[in-house]
Amino acid sequence: MFILINIFFLSVTVYNFIKRKQNTFKALLPKSTIIVSIIFLIIGLIIWSLKDKSTIGFITVLSACIYFISYFSAIGINERYFNSFMAKSIVILSVPYDQIAEIILTKKDNKIHLKIKAFGHEFLQQYNVELEHQLVQFIKKNLKSDILFASDLYSVDE
Repeated sequence: MFILINIFFLSVTVYNFIKRKQNTFKALLPKSTIIVSIIFLIIGLIIWSLKDKSTIGFITVLSACIYFISYFSAIGINERYFNSFMAKSIVILSVPYDQIAEIILTKKDNKIHLKIKAFGHEFLQQYNVELEHQLVQFIKKNLKSDILFASDLYSVDE
């Protein structure tokens, strides 16, 4: 059973890292993701040491934590999609540009916050503030102009 679980974690992790590699703009990994993955690792290691203590059990705990991190590290933007986190999915969701209803860009805490509305959901992403100009230009180039709303960044018509 552990072998099947590890194959699952490995295959989804590889898929997520492939998605990350394809991203033109890579979103920032939230600090909460790192904290939660460390907590998962500690809890997993405690359970492993109390119940299992096998090598395959240890590998399963590590692969589950790596899967968790890969899920959030694959968030970003590539030439055809917004790759985003969706709680109901076990892999990163790729949102095609033509499915996006609205994008709101804001700058908070020295980060660019992107709120993408598509499929009846809102997807939130954070980017390095140094990418501000490139990110806005890329979005303007690839999306219809009535979709982009910049609330506190420089004018969209720039």
